[in-house]
Amino acid sequence: MSVWENLGGIQGKVAAVLIAVFAAGAGTGYFAGRWQALDERIAEESIVRASARRADYRKGRRGKQRRFINRLESDLGLQAAQMEQIRAALRQQHDKMMELRTGMRPQIEGILLQARREIRVFLNTDQQRSFDQIIREFDEHRQQRRER
Repeated sequence: MSVWENLGGIQGKVAAVLIAVFAAGAGTGYFAGRWQALDERIAEESIVRASARRADYRKGRRGKQRRFINRLESDLGLQAAQMEQIRAALRQQHDKMMELRTGMRPQIEGILLQARREIRVFLNTDQQRSFDQIIREFDEHRQQRRER
């Protein structure tokens, strides 16, 4: 008598159920692994794209200013004296914007400090120590960016 002929009784039904459960588990594990790998690859690609966008943005600001000035010069047929006056006006505007940002910095820092205090209230002692470390690293990074 073959194995398949024995499947008619209770033992055969139990064996069939066990085989089906095993197959379902194996299939689920396989597809879950594929899904996780796909998820990780998408996350990695997202990080790479975000990093590239930040780098492009940093490079792009200066490039946009140059393109704007070049376009003014070419499309308006500006003379050298006019270009120098326009550059001076743009420098003044830039200085005013930086002054405004500098003047607002204390208000912004106050808001950040208040948010940090409110967050700390919800954390236990170990989490507060870790949070403080994260904040120190964040502040160091911001300071380095300002110095550049």
